[in-house]
Amino acid sequence: MRAATALGLLLLTVGASASAQDTTLNAPGNPLKTREELVRELDRGSTADKLYAARELRRQAREAARGLERGKPGSLKALEARETMGDLRRDVPNPAMSCLRLTRVRGVCADILRIIEAKEALPSLSIAAQEPGRGHRAVQRALDVLGEDE
Repeated sequence: MRAATALGLLLLTVGASASAQDTTLNAPGNPLKTREELVRELDRGSTADKLYAARELRRQAREAARGLERGKPGSLKALEARETMGDLRRDVPNPAMSCLRLTRVRGVCADILRIIEAKEALPSLSIAAQEPGRGHRAVQRALDVLGEDE
């Protein structure tokens, strides 16, 4: 009887530590993939992978825009936000523009292009605005914001 109880307790503690480890890995703020991996998935992944990558990149773009807006000039937060925004502006526009043709990912990619102020996306956004399906409002908002400066 004692051996069974000891074995049960051992299995319980091993299972509890494994599940605790899993929740730590998936906790908010602990990205599972690097920005480079997300850009690669946005470019070459399946539709589900593209949607995940686009959502995560949009979250990073929002955080960077918020850091630029609210951070004191010269602060660490502002410098990190500027670096992140520069990386996003360099790496994300082409894959995001190619995803505008996919209905499920169109709105998220339009949001990313608007947040990072990718003016080179205006022709792709104009084409996407004429296509039916999801994301029309986000595409129109991106066109309005990016087209204001012209």
